[in-house]
This record gives sequence, C-alpha cells and structure tokens, in this order.
Amino acid sequence: MASSHEREAAELLLALARESTLEKAVASIEGLTVNKARDLLCWAAKTLRERQPVSTVTQDSKSFVKPESKTPALGTLRVFSDGAARGNPGLAGAGALILDESGEVVDSLRRFLGTTTNNVAEYEGVILGLARALDLGAKRVELYCDSELLVRQISGRYKVRAAHLRPLFETVTELLREFDSYSLRHVPREKNAEADALANEAIDDRADEMLSD
Repeated sequence: MASSHEREAAELLLALARESTLEKAVASIEGLTVNKARDLLCWAAKTLRERQPVSTVTQDSKSFVKPESKTPALGTLRVFSDGAARGNPGLAGAGALILDESGEVVDSLRRFLGTTTNNVAEYEGVILGLARALDLGAKRVELYCDSELLVRQISGRYKVRAAHLRPLFETVTELLREFDSYSLRHVPREKNAEADALANEAIDDRADEMLSD
C-alpha cells in the first residue's frame, strides 16, 4: 500500500505535468504549500534513487549484486547556472550548463518559468543544474553563478530576507547536502554566456508557442 508521502508526491507530479510552473501545480492541490511541495519533490527524487533496480551477476560460480545505472557516476561536475526575466516580474526562464572536469559539455538544460522575478529565475537555474548533476551521479560539484546576491545568500554571507525566496534557498541547500563536497563561485556575466543563452531560449521557445496558438 502506498504511503501518504507516495500518494502526495504522485499527485504533485501529475499536477506538474499539467501545469507550467510549480506555483500553479501547488494551487491546483488543496492544502499543499510551495514549501511542502519542494520537500515532497526532494523526497521523491531521493526515494527513486534508492529504489534503483539491481541485477545479480555470476562469476566463477560466485554471485554478487551490481547496481545498474543508465549513466556512469562522475566524480566532479561543473554547473554554470543562470536565470532571465523580461521585466521584474516578467516572462522568465532558467538555464544550466553542466561540464565534466575536462571542460566537456555533459548536458545543457532550460526551463520556462512563467511570470516571475529575476531572483527567482536565478535560483531556479541553480536548482535545475544541481538536480541534474545529482541525477548524473556526481559526488562533487562546482557551482558558478553570475548573481552576486545569490552567491552571497547561498554561502551564508547574506540572509535571505524575501519570503518568496526562502523555499528556493532551502531547496538549494538540501541539494548541496547530497554531494560529498561542493564549491560556489561568482563569475562575470560574460563568463556565463551559455547558461544565460539557455535561460533566454526557454523564454523564446514559449513565446513562439504562444504566438503560434
């Protein structure tokens, strides 16, 4: 029988599949808050990772259990993240570029966020990149952002005073705890051009869809 967490997580995931943003999905579920929704998503991701199937391999008449993984575990990944909002608030997108230790691109991601602020988009870019780095099996992560505010909040130098940013900050903190170690660095905007382009492409893609409807 499914636990209450499993039922709630399943309901949330179905709502996310129907809606364009987390806030809209939460609004469609009675009694659910954004903070609880993010906790559920982190719980669901962790539970799914722990439930990865195993296969038994026989060698020299001895059996041992070997985990199956679609993606080989990577030691350290570099995550360049960014967010863009055309207006504050305005149409927004998040982007993340993931590189391996040699500088090769492992993955690139973008997500349309609907209408929100630039700071929210910046946080969503970090969450997008960190979640994918964990999914790829990274043990360590180097996070690069061009938002000085974001870097100082995540590092603890600034307090997160805006109530709407607090759940995002807590989600980033929880994701970072999943790694064996991490580093956080502020980079100039010109050094983060690829992630910025991905965030803007997410907005452009949705804008094109809206025009074609």
